[in-house]
Amino acid sequence: MTSTLQVDATPSAPAEWGDLAPAHPDHEFTASSAWTDLAARHYGGAEARWLAARREGRLVAGVPLLLRRRKGLGRLESSFDGTVGGVLVADDLTPTEAHDATGRLAEAATDLLRGRTGQVVFTLAGERREAVARELTGRGWQRQDYTTAVVDCRKGLD
Repeated sequence: MTSTLQVDATPSAPAEWGDLAPAHPDHEFTASSAWTDLAARHYGGAEARWLAARREGRLVAGVPLLLRRRKGLGRLESSFDGTVGGVLVADDLTPTEAHDATGRLAEAATDLLRGRTGQVVFTLAGERREAVARELTGRGWQRQDYTTAVVDCRKGLD
């Protein structure tokens, strides 16, 4: 898959994003194009960045990011103020293809900040969390575990 995988960075969601995100088992509303665009508008000076991995023209993986700059430091984040975020991959990829796509997206994210003082942060959740963490740490990323509490509000707080 490596030789045929093309990764692009754009300031807006790929047209097919609405098909990839809801089909993903770890999908959260925070992976939607609307959420990322709203977050970019909310944070002064922030910019949305979308990384899209395509194989033979088909969107097979991607990650929405928010670029914020503070005092010369660039920070690319896949989650904003405690929301869930991270790489989404098509469910028909093999584990090897999913790992490769994740790694290529991580490399593309670091390339966006190359030559600058910066930080790239992927917040991982869902069933692929451990596999993705292993893939990224194998590529030199540092892992930090955070304890969080999640309240499922779909049925109210009762």
